[in-house]
Amino acid sequence: MALLFGVPGMLMGSVLIGWVLLGHGAETVPVGALPGAPKVIAWLLFHDFLLPFEVTSILVLIAIMGAVVLASHPDTEQGKKES
Repeated sequence: MALLFGVPGMLMGSVLIGWVLLGHGAETVPVGALPGAPKVIAWLLFHDFLLPFEVTSILVLIAIMGAVVLASHPDTEQGKKES
């Protein structure tokens, strides 16, 4: 299974990381060309994009809870029956 999915996945991931690090497909943007005033960003985030922001925060919270559940070790004594 690892040879079937792991090796091609690692190769594609390596090519993608190399492509990004070499800067292909990315344009340079001069400093100050993008809107970046904190008041403007806050207005966009908490007014115009409030629903997507809240949905994203809930999805991140669910992902964190899932990671904690997957990382926790079940208690081995709890599943044993008493003799």
